[in-house]
Parts: sequence; structure tokens; C-alpha cells
Amino acid sequence: MGKFNTKEQSVKKRINTEKIILIVLSVLFSLYAITLFFPMLWIFYNSVRHGSDFVFRQWQVTPLTISNYVNLFKETPMLTMVLNSLVLAIVTATLQIFATASMAHATASFRWKGSSVFYFIAISVMFIPTSGTLGIVYRLMSNLNLLDLHIGVVILASNGMGFSFLMLYSVYKNISPTYAEAAEIDGAGYWRRFLTIITPQAGATLIAMWILGFIGCWNDYAFPKIFLPSHKTLAVGVYEFSTKASQTGGTGYPQLFAAISISIIPILILFLVFQKQIMTISVGGGIKE
Repeated sequence: MGKFNTKEQSVKKRINTEKIILIVLSVLFSLYAITLFFPMLWIFYNSVRHGSDFVFRQWQVTPLTISNYVNLFKETPMLTMVLNSLVLAIVTATLQIFATASMAHATASFRWKGSSVFYFIAISVMFIPTSGTLGIVYRLMSNLNLLDLHIGVVILASNGMGFSFLMLYSVYKNISPTYAEAAEIDGAGYWRRFLTIITPQAGATLIAMWILGFIGCWNDYAFPKIFLPSHKTLAVGVYEFSTKASQTGGTGYPQLFAAISISIIPILILFLVFQKQIMTISVGGGIKE
């Protein structure tokens, strides 16, 4: 009886310790979340203030206004920049995920001469700096007459290599070949097996990779600035607004914050809609071993 009570006390003590640790971790992570969320609130709040209030009455409660947003669309090509960014981000992310999925599936599911070498090349961009090749890439784009064209930036960004390839390679490697074999027996061709049988099982991972590709392209400044000079994207516009704001003595910063707030909206929408896919990257299946 004494041993039983001792064991029960030990279990209760361990549970109480775990609760204390959980509470401490929850408080710490909550404080960390506040530090991440506060700058967004600060930017949005100051985007609906007058420039003079932001400079001279920064810590005072002042009347709010949406004039900064209205002036952005009236005085700058904001709508055009948003549309350029949306087109580039959607098309680039879609083609990138298609190219990556095709390459990853072919490398993971089939044994062919040179597949190991191709795998090494596909992941080499993760640890080999590519900034030194910018001059050569620019000359190549110029020779191919792809400069200042949306398709040129899309081709550059849709390479299908790097982290996305490594992630999808591991996903396709772990999908049972029984699905493809059964579909092949029923007469399904390669593309039908790939698009309708195999790839849907990697749906959560593909969605997460697509979202990451969209965010990367949406926030990209270098490629559109260099290879798409006549078609401003929102990232390029925000940089120009920041330069202009620093020359106004601070009164132009609320308009800059308005542009930043607009640039955050699509990312927030994507996260709210696909947060479950972003948080859990998994592969589903119906084969029971």
C-alpha cells in the first residue's frame, strides 16, 4: 500500500511539474508572438494618420484618415504594381511547383542513368552561391530578348530546384508504388498517374510549397528591379516609397506604411485560408501494409 501511494505521489508530482513548464512556455511564446504582431499593428495604425501627426505628435491620440491609401492609388501606379506582383507571384509559384514536382517524381520514382548526378545538381543551389552569376544571367536574358518581359522573370524563378525539390523528393519517395501500378494495370498513362493518382497524395506539401513560392516571388525585389525595369512590382514600389519618405522629413512615412499594409494583405489571406496546410506538411494514403 505504501509503494502504491509513493508511486501515485510521484505521478502527481510529475504532472504538476509538466503543467508548470507548460504554463511558463505558453507565457514565453505568447510574449514572443506579441513582439512579432506589434510591428504590424504599429505600421497599420500609423498608415491611417496624417504625416504631420506622425512627425510631431507621434505618441498622441490624433484623428485617423484613409487619405494615405486614397492618395496612393491616385498619385502612384499602385493598382498596376499590385496586378504585376499578383500575376508574377501566381504564375511563377504555379510553374515552379509543377516543374519541381515533375523533376522530384521522376528522380524519386525511376532509376535512370545519371539520376544521382541530377539529384546532386538539383540540391546544389542550396549551398553554392549564385549571386556571382548575375552578370552572365543578365547577358543571357538580353541575348534571348527576354529582358523587360514577364515571361523572362517567370522562367528565371521557375527553376524547380533547391529546397522545394528536396522536400518533394522525400515526399514522392515515401509514396507507395502500389497506386501507380494499379492505375497502370487499368490503362492509365504516365501523366494521368502522376497528376491524378500520385500527386494528390502530396497535396498538403504541394500547397505549402506553392504558398512559400508565392510569398518569395511577392516579396522579391532584385529580379523585377533588374530584369523587369518598365513593369514595377509592389516590392519595387515599396522601396521607392521608402526612399521618397526619407526625403520628406518624415511626413511621407504614413503613405509608405499604407503601401506596406497593402503588401501584407495577400500574405495574411493566404495564411488564414491555408494555415492548416502550412502548419502540417504530411502525406496521406489508403494503402494498409
